[in-house]
Amino acid sequence: MEGSERELENCKACGEVMDVTPFAPYTSVQCPSCGEQVHVKCQVGNYEILKRQGLGGMSLVFAACDTTLDRKVAIKLLNENYSSDSKRVAEFEKEAKITASISHSNVVRVYTVGQAYGRYYIAMELVEGDSLEQLMHREGKLDDAVVTRLAIGVVEGLKAAHQSGLIHRDMKPGNVLIDKKGRAKIVDFGLALMTSGGKAMAEEIWATPYYVPPETLALKEEDLRSDIYALGASLYHALLGEPPFTTETKSTTELLKIKRRVPRLRSKTKGINPYLCEVIDKSMAFDAKDRYQTYEEFLSAFKQVEVCLRTGCTPKDLVEQKGRSQNREVGNGKWYVAGAAVVGAGVVFAVMQLNGRDEVPASVSAPVVDRVVELEVKAKAEALRDWVAAELRNAQALLDQGQYEEAYQKYLKLARTKGVESETVYWAGIRSAMSAWFAGDSQNARKALRITLKTQSFNERELSDVEHKLQQAINRLLGLYPIRVADMGNVEDSMDIMILFCFALKEWDQGQWKEAETLFQSLQKVEMVSDAEDFKFYQEMARLYLDDFNSLAAFQNGFSPSTEEEAKQFQTQLLEARNALKTQGRALYNTIEWQRQMNASIVKIKEEKKARKQGEKQHQKRELKAWKTAKKRTKKALIQNDFVEAYKRLEKQPALNESDIAWREQMLYLTGQTIGLYKATFESLDGKKAEFTVRKLDGREEYPSLIGAERDGVLVLNKRGEELLIQWKELLPYTMLELHKKLSTAHLNIVEKNRRREQLIAYLWLAGIDEKAKSGAAMLAEVDHDFGKRWTRCMEVMHETSN
Repeated sequence: MEGSERELENCKACGEVMDVTPFAPYTSVQCPSCGEQVHVKCQVGNYEILKRQGLGGMSLVFAACDTTLDRKVAIKLLNENYSSDSKRVAEFEKEAKITASISHSNVVRVYTVGQAYGRYYIAMELVEGDSLEQLMHREGKLDDAVVTRLAIGVVEGLKAAHQSGLIHRDMKPGNVLIDKKGRAKIVDFGLALMTSGGKAMAEEIWATPYYVPPETLALKEEDLRSDIYALGASLYHALLGEPPFTTETKSTTELLKIKRRVPRLRSKTKGINPYLCEVIDKSMAFDAKDRYQTYEEFLSAFKQVEVCLRTGCTPKDLVEQKGRSQNREVGNGKWYVAGAAVVGAGVVFAVMQLNGRDEVPASVSAPVVDRVVELEVKAKAEALRDWVAAELRNAQALLDQGQYEEAYQKYLKLARTKGVESETVYWAGIRSAMSAWFAGDSQNARKALRITLKTQSFNERELSDVEHKLQQAINRLLGLYPIRVADMGNVEDSMDIMILFCFALKEWDQGQWKEAETLFQSLQKVEMVSDAEDFKFYQEMARLYLDDFNSLAAFQNGFSPSTEEEAKQFQTQLLEARNALKTQGRALYNTIEWQRQMNASIVKIKEEKKARKQGEKQHQKRELKAWKTAKKRTKKALIQNDFVEAYKRLEKQPALNESDIAWREQMLYLTGQTIGLYKATFESLDGKKAEFTVRKLDGREEYPSLIGAERDGVLVLNKRGEELLIQWKELLPYTMLELHKKLSTAHLNIVEKNRRREQLIAYLWLAGIDEKAKSGAAMLAEVDHDFGKRWTRCMEVMHETSN
């Protein structure tokens, strides 16, 4: 983390912001707000970490989901200690580039490289299965056929890498992954080297002592034969159940001596196919020139061992090689196994087993062979029926125990197995989809249904009524159109119950909860049909889904919280409902989605609140600035006797603090009264002439002839006899005072007369004729007590704000 940058995340349970800076990716921490244990730093680029997959010397491996392409991936994350080591980072990036350059089904694919939380990562194919190391740890000694099959896959992968100019340099059981189909995949090219002329030399040794070839320990040139040795040593360990040797020495000299004396695999046990032993022993020859020299040779040897294991034939060349192979040397002659010989050997072997004899008879008659075939077919059919029945029981047991993913796999395996009856295939395919829906995996549910239809598409015979009904049901389940009770028809047997239940599950998974509720309710109303246990299972599951529907009913219409408190209250209720859920899948998904939406709402509310505060501050700043400008210009207008302009300035701009509010209020009162005086003067003089001297404020000009008034001032004649407008602000205040003494107020009532006096007092005070204003105010206050209160208040404010 550079500088003081902090990493913040919202708690997935309550939405509270947490500082997760010091934690490693996918660390479980306790939320300081709600106390829930949550995983943090789960987002690595476009990938969301799902679980921890493994731990290596320099890296961590996680299972993750590609949120862009919606697929599972493995994320290999460089350890924090190595993320600042430029050499290790370069090697990490090199590993990604090397692996990505190899396109082969037996090599794990690399998708991308990136950086998150200050660490480098590689996103690669997720192999959902065990490593060879895990399989060895769990099973102990591995079966010859299993090891041979895996060896063929690994050699194919190494051959593809070598064709790209690479040697792996770290072949060991932990770097051989086995997917769910039993296919081997090579991983971890972190120590790989580009070969020059087929050879390369490393600068340092990073290897496991059991499997490292002698030339690596001696810091000599390495080539493909080095990987052949490491693979042979790994397979030695897998077949024997223990490594080629045991030692705690760290001395390369001692290790080299030990490797020279490694016992032949055949000498350690009689339980391993002798020809497989010969292949392993040759691959582990101390001197590289005594090993297989090409991957083609190595691959051919394993494939012929595979034929031997399957048919019981004796590879002639291996017998000869065994005779020549002293000092761990095995010849490289080709094995000869003709197709006819393989078939013949298989039949002979079967007859030997039936007769209880070890020796091969001189000849086998055709009737005996036919009888053997008939017995084998019958035995296979019976074995298959027994296996199907056992698998169905096991799958149902997994369902009953809530192990839905395992049940999905078990049913799907049944649906894909050749030889299983067509009705059973359809039935198992639907149950596989049902199991996936229980687990909340709609993608696998649809996958199971599509696979079932594809498997049955090769069946060219006419469908039975049962098969036709099941096929129609699968097509309906794959469709996007809603299914209603009216579409079902009569529910007559357990198969109809299963179909009805799956229809309800499909609607539930697609978010059509009201339709699903109706289907679940209709299932509960059905009277018991043939299979009581099956019927009870479906009705119990329907009840659980209906319970969840009722628990979440209050949340299904959405929400729009207006405050953070309201949102958090909704979250609390949602968490309680989620904890009470009895099913997985859509219900849990919706609560999580609602939780995310609520977290987003809380964040949005907080951001809006923050924005409002910032907006208010900015508005206050603008208003304060505008008020200061208005006040400054108002005072300037007052100095210039422009009381109309002062009033306009104050009217447009509100004040902010208490003192300015009071000052503005009283100033509006005074200027408003003055404007009233101007209006009254205009109305009194409109169209009238008088011998009255009008003096301007500057004192330099006066006009003896008053000929009338306008709204903006009085009209006079200048010396040239021209009409001239003298604005109110230009009048000498004493002129206005003298003018109002001459204007007749006889036509006014007492209220109007007092108002005129109040207007004149306000004008005089603003114009700076304080004494006249004070004396006039005192006199008016004696007869008009309301005015007295107004004037007293005004003078108090003017005095308080005079500074």
